[in-house]
Formats: sequence, structure tokens, C-alpha cells
Amino acid sequence: MGEEEEDEIQLASEKNDTKAFYLGLKEVYGPQKKRTTQPLDKTMLNDKKILNRFAQHCSQLLNLLSDTDHTDL
Repeated sequence: MGEEEEDEIQLASEKNDTKAFYLGLKEVYGPQKKRTTQPLDKTMLNDKKILNRFAQHCSQLLNLLSDTDHTDL
């Protein structure tokens, strides 16, 4: 990054010119790379063992016994 570019970015920052500030940063660092997520493995979603285990796990979480006394509510 050259001194001239640094000065332009600093000046844009001092003037609260966000458009010029971010354009200056984009010139220095280049455009942001787009990130993509990996597709879900469809076989994993169809696996009966995984689905059953997930259902069991959720059932255990949602059906926990509580030691809290609710009579005062």
C-alpha cells in the first residue's frame, strides 16, 4: 500500500466518507472472496440410525425433570 493510498483512506475516514473509505480499502485489499457452504450430505439425512438418535436426544432434552418448585408461581 502506497503512502498516497494511505492518505486517501485516512482523509475519507476523517471526513466520515464511508463510501470512499471502503472503496479505498477495497483497492488495497481487493474484493472480499465469496464463501460458499458445503451442501448437506443427503445420505446422512436419510440414515435411520442418525434420525433415531437425534429424536432420542431431543426427547431427552425436552423431558428433563426439574427440581424447581413451581408452587409459588
